[in-house]
Amino acid sequence: MIRRLRSPLATLPALALAACAVGPNYKPPVIQPDAKQPFVEGQASTMLSGQPLPDKWWEMFQDPALDRLIQDAFAYNTDIRVADANLRQARGVLLAQRAGLFPDDHRLGPVFA
Repeated sequence: MIRRLRSPLATLPALALAACAVGPNYKPPVIQPDAKQPFVEGQASTMLSGQPLPDKWWEMFQDPALDRLIQDAFAYNTDIRVADANLRQARGVLLAQRAGLFPDDHRLGPVFA
C-alpha cells in the first residue's frame, strides 16, 4: 500500500511547481477600455432599477406561453392550500419521472423511504 502511494506523492511537488511557472516573458492581457465600463443594459433595465414590480410582472417578458401558465395558475388555484397541494403533487410527479435517471442497484431489493 505504501509503495503504491510513494510514486504519486513524489510527483506532487514537481506538478505544483510546474503549475506556478508562467515563463519569464509573461505579459498580462490588455483589457479594452470599453470592457471596464458598466453594462448599458443593466442601467436601462426596469428589472434592476430597484423599483417595485408591477402587479402583472410576467407581462414584461412578452411570452404567450408564460401568460397562459399564469392564467391557468390563477384559474385552478383559488385557495393557497390547494395551490400548495398542486405544487407538491407536481414536484412529486417530476421527481418520479427523474428517478429513472439515477443509478439503481437491484441487488439490494426494494428500498422504501
